[in-house]
Amino acid sequence: MPKVLNFGTPPHDPKEFQDWVKEAMRELRNLAEESNAFDVFDDFTVSNYTETTTLDASTATAGDIANFIATIVTSMQRRGLRGETGL
Repeated sequence: MPKVLNFGTPPHDPKEFQDWVKEAMRELRNLAEESNAFDVFDDFTVSNYTETTTLDASTATAGDIANFIATIVTSMQRRGLRGETGL
């Protein structure tokens, strides 16, 4: 059974948002350490997003964050950015 991650609602304050992103990435890293880093993402399904590899924490909307996270998930499913074997 896949582990469910809940990052909560991103805060509006830029500093708090940066901390929120760091914590979300830490949670993903911790999950990856529990098993193969790439296999962790195989159970996720992502749809209806625009691929993006840039996130401006001071102006990002919820949609920007969703697109960014969806891009990370699909990149990991392809075994790395641009289909490479690592990030």
